[in-house]
Amino acid sequence: MLTGVQLNAAGVATEENVLRRRTSNAASNTPEAESKTHGYQQRITRLADCVALMQMKSYARGPWGPNRLNLSAIRLVLNGLSRHIGQVSAAIQGHLPEDLALSLDGKLTEIRRLIAAVHQRNLQDLALPLAQVSKATRAKLSAKFHVGRLEIVDAQSSTLDPFMKFALRTTDGHLIETVRIPLEKAGRFSVCVSSQVGCAIGCRFCKTTQGGLVRNLEAWEIVEQVRIVRQSLPKGSRVSGVVFQGMGEPLANLNAVIQAVNVLSHPACQSVDQKAMTICTSGLPNGLLRLKEAKLRVRIGLSIGSAITETRRALMPIEDRYTLRESIEALVVYLKGTGQSPMLAYTLLSGVNTSKSNADALRQLALDLGQRCGRMPRLSLVAYNPIGAQDPFLRATEAEAEEFRNWLSSAGFPVVRRYSGGSDIDAACGQLAAKRAAQSAPSASG
Repeated sequence: MLTGVQLNAAGVATEENVLRRRTSNAASNTPEAESKTHGYQQRITRLADCVALMQMKSYARGPWGPNRLNLSAIRLVLNGLSRHIGQVSAAIQGHLPEDLALSLDGKLTEIRRLIAAVHQRNLQDLALPLAQVSKATRAKLSAKFHVGRLEIVDAQSSTLDPFMKFALRTTDGHLIETVRIPLEKAGRFSVCVSSQVGCAIGCRFCKTTQGGLVRNLEAWEIVEQVRIVRQSLPKGSRVSGVVFQGMGEPLANLNAVIQAVNVLSHPACQSVDQKAMTICTSGLPNGLLRLKEAKLRVRIGLSIGSAITETRRALMPIEDRYTLRESIEALVVYLKGTGQSPMLAYTLLSGVNTSKSNADALRQLALDLGQRCGRMPRLSLVAYNPIGAQDPFLRATEAEAEEFRNWLSSAGFPVVRRYSGGSDIDAACGQLAAKRAAQSAPSASG
């Protein structure tokens, strides 16, 4: 917190000098240094947010104490400090080799080899000798970048199925969770990644949102989850898919998610086909439109909750901000020209959204969507998984679920009951919450 710092040009300048000195001292590749640097970056962000808030509330119209508030001066200070932070070593997993070659004026082929060694052979030190990578290239990269690390706090294997859950600690002490998902083809796995620490969307049937939103994950932190899972695979296996369905709402952290998708799909990085990646969302229309602009080829999975407005609003408060109709409109725009089928997910809650009227509303929504997209949607019915002692819902019974599926199937589009694995280790849909308490991280204030 910026306690005791006056929010005027002189005060922010003082804060800038303190942070500039500390970031220079923190420019090493240790976890402690990474934590401190991240803390300083967060403080800059808070300063910038304060300036934006003052602008919105028109606080700058009059004097503030002895010094008139000078927003322009404060912005200049923040911009300079941000550039200085940018000079501190950054995690290389969040960057594409082409961008690095351009910014460092380096040899692209050599940088690709080094990046591939990090992603595919678990290289941890960029300065180490590497075949067909010159000392000059290694020096350029290691001067400005390092291999970022997420600490593996716990790795649990399900006794029910081959699912595996990882609890990972960020450099600033927060816990996130990642799930290794076995696919039907032997030796192929998908990774369910988190995009935020916590979540602010508030879906009633999801455990992640119970603790609120702490912060967005950076692109490298998303990529690193896949790198960690890759290292855990049996020999001869590989990661062939990624699903953004862990902790957080991916479209609320879109810049990092887009960058992560581009890195994960790059041949020199994780080389996962974008068509084998799925971004699951509660439905942020602007995010879907921005994804379209980014020209990604990822699939979109839209969580429905209920196609009846009042029921959906009770289950997913986002309905008050962005209606399901708005989300569908944006999804139609995204899907145009992709050749993809719409993907809808529906969590079955006993006695809440499993009635005939809910099935009829969902069937009509799916038929209308299919007509507009030219392809019938793929509808996944998801079993509800317990989210705590004070659980507000019950899983639909086998009879309820099958009856609901039959009502939908009569419309002629594919309806599947999705298998949700790892429930005994809280790794199933809606259960990720990193419930183990994070140990305190090194302070960013000293």
